[in-house]
Amino acid sequence: MLRKALAALAVMAGLLAVPAHAQDERPSLLGGGSAVPNFFGTTGLLTTPTAYTVGDKGVSAHAYFGDDANSYGFLVGPFNRLEIGGTFLDFDGGLDEEFILNAKFSLLQENFALPGIAVGVTDAFDELNADPSWYVVASKDLSRTIPLGLIQWKLNFGYGGGIYDDEIFAGAEFNIGTPLDVIPVTRPTFSFIAEYANDDVNLGLRGRWRGFAATVGFLDFDDVFGGVSYTTGLRLR
Repeated sequence: MLRKALAALAVMAGLLAVPAHAQDERPSLLGGGSAVPNFFGTTGLLTTPTAYTVGDKGVSAHAYFGDDANSYGFLVGPFNRLEIGGTFLDFDGGLDEEFILNAKFSLLQENFALPGIAVGVTDAFDELNADPSWYVVASKDLSRTIPLGLIQWKLNFGYGGGIYDDEIFAGAEFNIGTPLDVIPVTRPTFSFIAEYANDDVNLGLRGRWRGFAATVGFLDFDDVFGGVSYTTGLRLR
């Protein structure tokens, strides 16, 4: 499994290594958000959702590979506050396969002082036999509130049923900067992820570049997964 995770990072590294003269430096004509799908296919951290959505007319696709399960999915944002998507989960090398449907709606969009708040459901039709996993979650980007971006943290706090066990879940994403900023051919950004869910602590690392994201996660310090996603948009600006 570790080889799969390293391979995912290698794919991302290859994308980042494209020479600057080969890249289109013009602003993108396509809309869409910058949020990244989690393992279950909703925008979030590693396994938990955030209050952010994929964006107005945003689309996102992902492929994650884990010790016990693989995940392939897509998301669509019909409008800015809503996202819907489907995820194919392959457990135990194809012995158990499920296709789940997810949806999320933003009740309150984040501003300078207030967090974003969203409600949603993972596996709306209970294909995982854990009951439809409803949740409510709040997210706050502290860099939008604290001057000069001195704290580059995004905090998340929620509660849900089904796969969330009728318990509180929480998480944070810490921006660790752009270590490769000294190299003129690329400008990726990296973040460290920590979350608490189902009485487990999960840790991860995520790199982003121009809509691409690569994620490696360690679940309960035991299982590991890694993969890539890409987010863009369908709305011409």
